[in-house]
Amino acid sequence: VFTSWEIMCFGRVASGETFDHGQLRQSVRITLSGKSLWQEFGNLRGGDPMMQSPAGLAGCTVAATLIVAGKTISAELLGLCRDIAVDEAAGEHCGITLLPDVLIARYLGHRSEAAKRYFIALWQLLRPLAAGRPVALPRIWQTYSFGSCALNPLLTNNNVGMALPPLVKAKLLISTAALLA
Repeated sequence: VFTSWEIMCFGRVASGETFDHGQLRQSVRITLSGKSLWQEFGNLRGGDPMMQSPAGLAGCTVAATLIVAGKTISAELLGLCRDIAVDEAAGEHCGITLLPDVLIARYLGHRSEAAKRYFIALWQLLRPLAAGRPVALPRIWQTYSFGSCALNPLLTNNNVGMALPPLVKAKLLISTAALLA
């Protein structure tokens, strides 16, 4: 079983920095026993019109993907995952696609912390199936405060980790990936 997430921040908005120059190219290819389960290729240039397009990033500065591959996800578990909401009033969007042996969750918004909270809530539901292990947050995820999160009962009391200034948190979350299965 393969479980991974990536959170990408396009610029540091709080510092007035935007993704106007440069290029992001990425590819993901997941195979199991020689069978291709998922392939994805992306190419985005700084300042590209797709960053503002509703068919692209819709003006969002944070884009994130979570993938669980190699396990069949039940309709019941998919429903529970889809019940996890993000703050649409704050311009956040999410969606989940289920293919045979692959679940892909996406987040678009403006805060990397919100993307991480969303993925942790999903991970808490998916980990017992994907890894056959109980939910136990890795210590590295507890190195800063998330604030309150109604999606994650383990974090609702804001008693996890230490508090860091917002700019430091943003720098820590520029890109996060985890192989947890």
